[in-house]
Amino acid sequence: MNNSSTHRKHKSAGFTLVEMLMVLGVISFLAAALFVGTNKLRSRARMGATNVLIEKVRDGLEAYKLFYRAYPTPMPRTGMTNNESLYYYLTTSFRMAPNLANGEVASTLNAGPLCPFNEQELLDASKTGRMSIIDSWRMPLQFVYTIKMGDADPRAGWTQTQTSIPLLYSFGLNKKDENGAGDDVVAGK
Repeated sequence: MNNSSTHRKHKSAGFTLVEMLMVLGVISFLAAALFVGTNKLRSRARMGATNVLIEKVRDGLEAYKLFYRAYPTPMPRTGMTNNESLYYYLTTSFRMAPNLANGEVASTLNAGPLCPFNEQELLDASKTGRMSIIDSWRMPLQFVYTIKMGDADPRAGWTQTQTSIPLLYSFGLNKKDENGAGDDVVAGK
């Protein structure tokens, strides 16, 4: 009898293999659930940060329009992408008496820089020194404008006018261009 009581004490001192596997299974399940939850939160945070960036750029575009009575236009002859020209317009100081040493550009009025950016929002993708505004996924913001022909003026000929704010969006999580649809991040969407 004494021998069996010693055996029971020895048996209750440790865990069985089945118990250990159950504990490992529960821990693995909790870790997987936590991983999925944090990925969703990270994605939401990136969407929110990109929305804030797009709103900041839109505010800069509106300020540009207040000064110049039109939205900025592309500069394809300079070799700049739409995004690079947007960065140029929003961050350059335009002055009636420019100080070229400070990077100021001659203009008919004093304006700018209209929109400051931090390092996380900029990328020199072309390695030319021309910066692009990037979203939380490190992809350039898409800046698309439509120029429509204005009313004919017999003395001046046809004029082009920007009738609405340019489309400004991010490719979003899938990093595919869906022209502002799908999972693309568009301000106010």
